[in-house]
Amino acid sequence: MTVRPSRLVAPALAAVLAPALLAGCVGGPGGDPTSTVTVTETPEPLGPAQQELTGSELTAALPNVKEVPTNFAADPGGRDPEEERTETADPAACLAVELNTPQMRTFRREHMTAADQRRYSATSGVSGVSLLTVEMWTHDEPYPRAHLDEAGAAVGECATYTVTSNDTETGPWEAKTTPIPLLGDQSLGVRVGDRMHDIAVDHLWVSSGHNLLHVSMVTGYREDNEDLLERTAEGVLDRLER
Repeated sequence: MTVRPSRLVAPALAAVLAPALLAGCVGGPGGDPTSTVTVTETPEPLGPAQQELTGSELTAALPNVKEVPTNFAADPGGRDPEEERTETADPAACLAVELNTPQMRTFRREHMTAADQRRYSATSGVSGVSLLTVEMWTHDEPYPRAHLDEAGAAVGECATYTVTSNDTETGPWEAKTTPIPLLGDQSLGVRVGDRMHDIAVDHLWVSSGHNLLHVSMVTGYREDNEDLLERTAEGVLDRLER
């Protein structure tokens, strides 16, 4: 399992202990003293990067061209992050690798309040296609921990799978986890690729309170993009904290 546990402190528990009652007040001599403990949960305050964002706050946190490597230029393409994706996969569990199961789509449809993305393409220094995309969604309630848990568990079932979109099947693809540090509340790194044809998409998913961040890189299979994805995600979270 590569989904990392939260580094946030668990909600504090405040115990209020009622004074023990005198023996004579609970039934006379021989009566047992009693006490009552009331436990209340105090929610941990959400940090700036965990709160539901406005559309302008979300967009401002995404990297501009000065905040990506100098050999990347803005690319106006890319999908609309608010658009619902309808791919199918075989095995079906592999939809979770890209946080796109029917249940995950339903949560996004019912709770997403804003989304945006930025895409950059490499202009030099790489062989083949190299695209960096940063997407983020904010919701009216915290992003479910179970979704990243499910995605991490699904990777083991997806050593070979296919994806069908608009009646076109692609693959077979291979999914495997990639090493990443803990970012936000949970983080998950996954590479989906085709070793034979030297193509891969590296994914870094980060949940932070109400927000879901996705940094991805289309690249050659032999390329190592972990540092770039990590720095890009950290930059988004840092800008939210300012």
